[in-house]
Amino acid sequence: KENFPSTHICNTPEEAVILVRGFKRKGEGVLIEELSVHVGRRASMTKQNRLFNMFLDICRMKQAVIVGNCPHISFVDKHYSMMAQSWVNVKQVDFKKGIVLAKAYWLQTSPFKSDPYTHKYINEDGDEIDLCYMRKPSDEICKVYEGIKGTANDSVLDDVVLTLQKDRQEKLKQIGHKFLPPREKEAYELYLEGCTSKEGGKEMGITPSSYNKTLCRSKDKLKSQDYRRELQSLNEKKTKERRQT
Repeated sequence: KENFPSTHICNTPEEAVILVRGFKRKGEGVLIEELSVHVGRRASMTKQNRLFNMFLDICRMKQAVIVGNCPHISFVDKHYSMMAQSWVNVKQVDFKKGIVLAKAYWLQTSPFKSDPYTHKYINEDGDEIDLCYMRKPSDEICKVYEGIKGTANDSVLDDVVLTLQKDRQEKLKQIGHKFLPPREKEAYELYLEGCTSKEGGKEMGITPSSYNKTLCRSKDKLKSQDYRRELQSLNEKKTKERRQT
């Protein structure tokens, strides 16, 4: 019997790749937190998902085990769900008994179906297993898990903020000049960079009060239907370009 190493709990696919690269034995495994966040199904054609799918194929050849959690298996990239062998669908947590009740399925892939078939496991008597339970992991693993979960959540939120901020900056750069005078555009760009009223005013050589007024005018103009239509057109163009690549 060998306990699961707490060092094999990963916050990101990058951490999992580094660990698996060093595996020497068949059957060694990693646990990747929140797979639907890192390799969601709707992001199937992104660079990150394509690289992760390459990683999955290497794991298959090395016979490395990947355990991942997510709200539902349909939220994860299909490459993962079609290669998975088991799906444990958690139904209830019994805190009094310290167990998790779940339904466990083994997955069967079909070349004619885009989602795997689910089958119940069979016990030694040949009967289907309707419900299974799992006990709480060791205190060591729980301590490590709770420690990294907070930092992982903060890291994901930081990535979301930076991505949204960068996206808005790029779109403003492309079409903002059609709707905003140079000074209002500058004020809004400083706002997207996270500048305070004092910092924005200093950068533009005006008082914080004047900066706020300029910023308010730019925000009002960017709420117009014309800007929204232009933004929608730009989004559709970018989506089309991504599909072509």
